[in-house]
Amino acid sequence: TIGSNCQIHPHTRVSNSFVFENVKIGKSCTLETCIVGKGVVIEEGVVVGRGALLGDGVRIGKGTVIQPFARVGRTPFVKEDEDSDEEDETGKPGGRRTFDRVFGHG
Repeated sequence: TIGSNCQIHPHTRVSNSFVFENVKIGKSCTLETCIVGKGVVIEEGVVVGRGALLGDGVRIGKGTVIQPFARVGRTPFVKEDEDSDEEDETGKPGGRRTFDRVFGHG
């Protein structure tokens, strides 16, 4: 299934995959039985293995190979809350952290 407003290069093969909307896939790519989230950009020559999941908004660089069943998400954004009076496990102030997005294994 291919979502709306997707751009897929004619020399790319997408088989048995679910591709959400606003995805761009470059030339000479192979996607097999995977899930591609909204707004993903896949550059030239990428191979996405069976069962892989590409989270919303990720960019996969030229020539990358995504292993079967891998989970790829945006790099987690971690920041210290400098105004916090809380302490982390080492006793330092500002121990609270904010996570944007993390994909686990399994």
